[in-house]
Amino acid sequence: MVFKCVLTAVRASKIGAMKVRRGGKVMLPEAVMHSLMIAGVDYPMLFRISAAKSVEKEHTEKIRYIHCGVLEFTSPGNTIVLPDWMVAYLGADDFGNLVVESVSLPLGGYVKLRALEETFLKLHNPKAVLEHNLADFSALTKGVTIEIFHNNQTYHVSVCDIQAQNDDPRADSDGICIIDVDVVLDIDHPTLEDSQHRDSQPSLSFQQVNGSKESTVDSDLLRHGKAHEFMAFSGNGKTVCGSKETSNSSRKSTEITTEGYPSPESAYIPFAGEGRFLKR
Repeated sequence: MVFKCVLTAVRASKIGAMKVRRGGKVMLPEAVMHSLMIAGVDYPMLFRISAAKSVEKEHTEKIRYIHCGVLEFTSPGNTIVLPDWMVAYLGADDFGNLVVESVSLPLGGYVKLRALEETFLKLHNPKAVLEHNLADFSALTKGVTIEIFHNNQTYHVSVCDIQAQNDDPRADSDGICIIDVDVVLDIDHPTLEDSQHRDSQPSLSFQQVNGSKESTVDSDLLRHGKAHEFMAFSGNGKTVCGSKETSNSSRKSTEITTEGYPSPESAYIPFAGEGRFLKR
């Protein structure tokens, strides 16, 4: 028997539910748990969540949906608490209506993920980071972009492909269950389309090169040829008394005189004068 209801969407950040924000599970009200038990829904309890659309929009817009599990049945009232990224993907409004229905998904056998940030692949062990974050997910949906966290950084990962286990009769589903199952994980590299989602870098920036900072020259300057070479001042100068002094490029810009000072090569002569005491 399939269970289905309509609940009010609440972002996890609105109520400070960090355990929901970091992962792919939701919070449901206690009344839903009793209804699931009456309907005979067995473990694992998995759900298909979609935004409630009007009749007019159902024929003009494609309704997005996502598969997920439940973290706990403690959400207040008639609400469903979701991760912020899940609300954004569904295109739901704050406190808008979401359709929640129970589903039965096949056990996963293969998952292909693509990180949308190149910096993620530069981590020490990106595959281990993914495996650690996927422990907070009960199900994955093909085509969905999820969020994972590592060292206070947020990364976006797209679910490119999923495959169920060969012996599962529900293998034609676009979602899989990843609870208590060994899944082959494959990591794909970011594409050119993925890089367009990132902020463009300024034309003049600083890059870390071998522990020192090096400026990046604007490409407009390179198109106009080499940068101008440094040229020293070649005009006429005046002395303090007002007389003009012509410039001479061959002469040193600064001359240091040592007149009145002892030569460094002269021998050291100790003090030979008469000394005095403060008190006699």
